Amino acid sequence: QSEGALEQKLSQFWMHVNMLNFAGQKMSKSVGNIVSLREFATQHPPELYKWMILSSHYRSVLDFGTEALDRATSSLARIYSALSLAEDYANVAQISDADRKKGTQDLG
Repeated sequence: QSEGALEQKLSQFWMHVNMLNFAGQKMSKSVGNIVSLREFATQHPPELYKWMILSSHYRSVLDFGTEALDRATSSLARIYSALSLAEDYANVAQISDADRKKGTQDLG
């Protein structure tokens, strides 16, 4: 429908995950444990959902229980920490490179 309305192709490949579990139980309307993405985003950062989807195999069952959310939060924290550390090292390298260039100009 979107492609017809926009008159452009949105994606070449469409994939979906196997099944979603919530606290070890299949997520379904009949059980009443459905959590919409909008509702999930009010309780957790949206990148947490993205990370959980991207870090799981598309054929595996994806669990959105408390333990899985804690593991994903911990993984994301490690990634953000590594990115922050890399950024700090890059800034130090730029500063020392600028000092080195300044020092060679003073000599010349």
